[in-house]
Amino acid sequence: MTQDRNRFDLPDDEPLDPAVERVRQKMQRVQLVSLSIMMLGFVAVLAAISYRIWFQEPDSSTTATAVPGSTVEASLAVPDGARIVETSLSGDRILIRLANGNGTALWVVDAISGQVISKIALQAD
Repeated sequence: MTQDRNRFDLPDDEPLDPAVERVRQKMQRVQLVSLSIMMLGFVAVLAAISYRIWFQEPDSSTTATAVPGSTVEASLAVPDGARIVETSLSGDRILIRLANGNGTALWVVDAISGQVISKIALQAD
């Protein structure tokens, strides 16, 4: 027994009412405009990130640089009775751990200028 149509075939689409067709076309235009704006925003964000990574110079007010081949000399006054327990270098920052009778202190020092950037006191409770 053969049938003209398979039971899974969809019926042929009937033409839409002209009013419904206008609404459908309007919705397609709105969707296209929305997608275009979203893609433009995505491209703008990628362009801004790329610009910051590749073309922007670091801020010279926060970054000190040494002249290549020169020696940087700096002195740092350590409090009386304190001893340096540990040092650590990361980029142009030096972390110094000091131990004294009151506890431990962490100092962050700029390696280029020798200035103390921050002091953190660690005390036992």
